[in-house]
Amino acid sequence: MRIAYLICVSVIFPAAAFSQNQCYMLVNATDHNVTVNYQVPQGVSVGTGFVTGQTFSPGHQERYCTPYRITANIGSPNTVWDGNRAMVMGPGALPPGTYRMVAPPPPQPPIPQRPQAQPQPPPPFQARTIATVGKDNFSTGTNVRYGGPMSAAYGDDTVLNDPPDVNHDVNEGIWKFTVQKPPEDLVWSICYAAELSRPVEVWLNGTLLSPNAAAGTTGGWNSGDRKCLAQGRTNLRDGENTLRIHRDGLFPHIYQITFNQTHP
Repeated sequence: MRIAYLICVSVIFPAAAFSQNQCYMLVNATDHNVTVNYQVPQGVSVGTGFVTGQTFSPGHQERYCTPYRITANIGSPNTVWDGNRAMVMGPGALPPGTYRMVAPPPPQPPIPQRPQAQPQPPPPFQARTIATVGKDNFSTGTNVRYGGPMSAAYGDDTVLNDPPDVNHDVNEGIWKFTVQKPPEDLVWSICYAAELSRPVEVWLNGTLLSPNAAAGTTGGWNSGDRKCLAQGRTNLRDGENTLRIHRDGLFPHIYQITFNQTHP
């Protein structure tokens, strides 16, 4: 009687022998030849499959399986691997699959930028007249009036000494005018003609604005010699205002008093 014995032998292979290959399909999806260069780990022989400088003609595809990390670089312009110029194959790199070489999308024209509105400086302030006081505002006068025998030469809108033209001891005129919510810090001016200096006192609402206003000469007495000369700054009341001009002697030839706003 024979007895059969079964002998089991175990063989241990190096772990490296079981490294799993990862496979990639590289496809030239362009309409021109593409050059591909490979970079392999130093000291590793990968056979003849990875030929640096390999040319892929249009439509050419190549299948690579490798247990190593290998970088494929496109050496031709105007070509990308699905958006990149280089791809890494192998463990821990891109997953196995098909990768296409394609032409990059054409550059997009720049989006026109709408010009940003630049803040503009405010326009320069335009001076404006808040009140003009003249013939229509004249209330009463002492030895002065509008019109008369001399108005042909000097203008019927000019306040003059009553004829006969004598040097009265008291010469005075009162004007009343109304303004609504006037701004503050107004420049007040007297528009007059005077060949000789005849300064006057000017009172506004009972307050002396100037004891020596309109003291300058303008070159003559006639209407063509009139000048409007600033005398100072003041404030007006909201509502009725009273202006009084006084002189112990002959008046200059006054035709208007103005109040102007010169700043915001």
